Amino acid sequence: MPFYELGLDSLLLTRLRSRLETRLAVPVPQTVFFEHPTAAALAAHLSSSPATPPRLAAEATATATGDDAAERRVAVIGMSLRFPGADSPDGFWANLRDGVDSVRVFDAEQLAAAGVSPEQRHAAGLVPVGGVIDGVDDFDPEFFGMSPAEAGLTHPAHRLFLECCHEALEDAGRAAPEQGAVTGVFAGAAMHLYDHQSPPAYAQAAPGDPAAGMRAAIGRESDFLASRVAYRLGLTGPAIGVQTACSTSLVAVHLAVRALLSGEVSMALAGAAAVHLPQESGYQGHPGSVLSPTGRCRAFDAEADGTVGGNGVAAVLLKRLDHALADGDPVHAVILGSAVNNDGAGKAGFSAPGVAGQVEVVRQALRRADVPAETISYVEAHGTGTPLGDPVELEALGRALGRRDRAGRILHGGLGETEYRPSRQLRRDGRIPQDGPDAAPPHPGPHTAPDASQPGTASGGRPPRPRHRAAAVDDSRGSTPQGGGQRAGGRGHQRPRGAGGTTPAVGTCRARTAVPRPGVRP
Repeated sequence: MPFYELGLDSLLLTRLRSRLETRLAVPVPQTVFFEHPTAAALAAHLSSSPATPPRLAAEATATATGDDAAERRVAVIGMSLRFPGADSPDGFWANLRDGVDSVRVFDAEQLAAAGVSPEQRHAAGLVPVGGVIDGVDDFDPEFFGMSPAEAGLTHPAHRLFLECCHEALEDAGRAAPEQGAVTGVFAGAAMHLYDHQSPPAYAQAAPGDPAAGMRAAIGRESDFLASRVAYRLGLTGPAIGVQTACSTSLVAVHLAVRALLSGEVSMALAGAAAVHLPQESGYQGHPGSVLSPTGRCRAFDAEADGTVGGNGVAAVLLKRLDHALADGDPVHAVILGSAVNNDGAGKAGFSAPGVAGQVEVVRQALRRADVPAETISYVEAHGTGTPLGDPVELEALGRALGRRDRAGRILHGGLGETEYRPSRQLRRDGRIPQDGPDAAPPHPGPHTAPDASQPGTASGGRPPRPRHRAAAVDDSRGSTPQGGGQRAGGRGHQRPRGAGGTTPAVGTCRARTAVPRPGVRP
C-alpha cells in the first residue's frame, strides 16, 4: 500500500527519511519515497546495491524529414493575458525582467472589505497575501452581445477569458470572421488552491428563482467556458473543456496542437482561467499544506515552504506553422512537440508527485519534437516551492535531460493553471529574467544544481545554436504535460498589411465598466 494511503503525509515522510538516515548510516534522497512508494519497494531499494536507473520503455526516436517537418510544427500567432500586475504579455515580461514581486499583502481594511471576519483576521495561520488582477469586474457586455443581467451572472474568470480570446485573435490579425476557417477552443477554469476555504462569492441568484439559478450555474461552471467563447466569437470548431488541475493550460495547448496536426481545425485557441473571489481574502495555512505559511513561493530554494495561490487568465492562438507562414501571420514562437501522460498507481499517494512519469513524458516530448536534450537552454518548471515537490521535479528533469550540471541549463518557477507564457517572451532578446523572485534562488537547495538557475542569456554564453525551451507541470493526480518550443527566429515573422488574402481587422474599442455582482454591495 502506498505511503500516503497509510497516512504518511509529507511531514511524516520527512521525519521517516531522517530516521532512516540515522538508523542505516547512509544518505536517503528526498525523492526516494516517490520512486519507491510502498514499504516493500523502499525496503528492496535500500537493501540493493546502487544501479544505473533502467531506460524507460518507448525510447525509440521519431524523426521528421525536411519535407514534413513544417507540417508537424505549430506556430503561436496570438497571445493575451491578465496576470497580477500585468494586463499584456509585454507588461508581464517587463515585470519578470525587472524582478517585480506582484504578490500583494492585504491590510485589515482590505480583509474586512473582502468579508474576512475579525475572528478570522486574528486567527492563527491566516496569511494575508495573494496575486490580484486589477479591474476584475470591468467588462463591456454590449461588445460581446451579452445583456447586463447575463454579464452579472457570469463569473469574472469566464468574462476575462472571453476577452483574452478575442484579444489573442486581434493580436494575430484574425479577429474578423473568415469564411471557411474552423477555429477550436480548448480551455479550463481550474479549481483555485483555496476556494475550499470560503463559500462562493459570486453569481448567487436570488432564492426561489430556479431560472436565474440555472443561468448563474452556466455562468460559473467550467463546463461552459470554452463553449461560451465559441458562441460569443462565432467559432465553429470543437469547444472542449479541459480540467487537469495545475496542468490545465498545458494540456489544453497539447490537445489544440493535436487537433491542428490532425486537420480537425485550422486555428485553435488554448488557455485557462483561475480567479478566486474575493481576491483580497488571503488564505489559511496549516502544517503539511502546499500553501506557504510565510506567504512567499521560493521555488528551488533551501527556504522553500510552499506556494502562494494567485489569479490569472491567458490564451494563445495556434496555427500550423506551414499555414501561418503561407498566410503571413505573425509567429511569436513554434511548438515543436508535446506529450501528456499519467503516473498511474506507481507513486506514494493520489496527490503525490512521481519521478518515472515525469521522466518519461519529457523524453516523449523531446522525441516528438526531434530535439536533442542538450539543446534545451530553458525549462519552465512547475516550481511549487515545496520541500518535496521541487526535488522530485528536479530529479526527473535531470534524468530526462541527461545531466543537471550543464552550463546554461535554466529552471524557472511556473504559473500553474495559466502556465506556458514567459518562454514565449524570450523572443525579445534571448535573456532570462535576472532579478525575478523565481529566477535565481538566493539560497539554492541541496537538490539544486549549482547553475540550475543561472540568469543571463538563454544560450549560456555558448556559440549560437537553435534555442529550444521546454515547459512542464504536474497536477495533483499525476497528469503531466510537457511541451517543447523554439524561438521564431530574428524578430519574428511580421504579417504584411493585407497579406495572405485576408483583410487586417480594424481596431475595435470596448468600454470597460464595472459589472455589479448579484447580492454583493458595490
